[in-house]
Amino acid sequence: MKPYIVHIDTGFEWRGGQKQLYHLVLGMHQKGWKVSVACPDKSPLWNKLYSHQIDLRAIPQGWSLRTPFLLNKIKPDLFAAHTSHGHGCAAVLSRPLVVHRRVDFVPSSSWKYRRPNGYIAVSHAVANILRSKKAQNIYVVHDGVLPVSPASPAADGPTVLAVGALVYHKGHSILSKAAELLPDTDIGIAGIGQLRFPHVRYLGFREDIA
Repeated sequence: MKPYIVHIDTGFEWRGGQKQLYHLVLGMHQKGWKVSVACPDKSPLWNKLYSHQIDLRAIPQGWSLRTPFLLNKIKPDLFAAHTSHGHGCAAVLSRPLVVHRRVDFVPSSSWKYRRPNGYIAVSHAVANILRSKKAQNIYVVHDGVLPVSPASPAADGPTVLAVGALVYHKGHSILSKAAELLPDTDIGIAGIGQLRFPHVRYLGFREDIA
């Protein structure tokens, strides 16, 4: 009998991490795994999974003292945390825990990163950062993408396109410096966020990346 797994995502955004979790959960569900997803009520992830009749458990957005209490009521065989706050909330519980790590921030808490039973890192670089905090049982699983069909260029599509949220660690500042050296090249960014960089055009959140 396959174990019961509860995936945890405390975010209210719809970005790459949520998309990866969405496809992972649907794939597991289709293959007969017993899965639930604990995430904020009415978040984009919640709404998209709800239409597929995935078992959903409402938790607060971000960090909350209520979240460990709510998670502890579920009693799965394994928690799988997909956000830092989800990791922290599940780490205080006695259930087995696996953490999916997609970002390259250096963790601040050694205790928190020694607690999980294992990690799934998106790259070897992320795995090395985890090891710096004495994390154990790290497996590197690179993100995959679904094949896309050929599509005609969007009417407002740039010559060079970067796809990613407008946050510092995505490296858009490097793209901006390159764009300054190519003043006659139309360079754009598709993504949401508060940061802005000169010499590039902003296309916002797009569903027509192909």
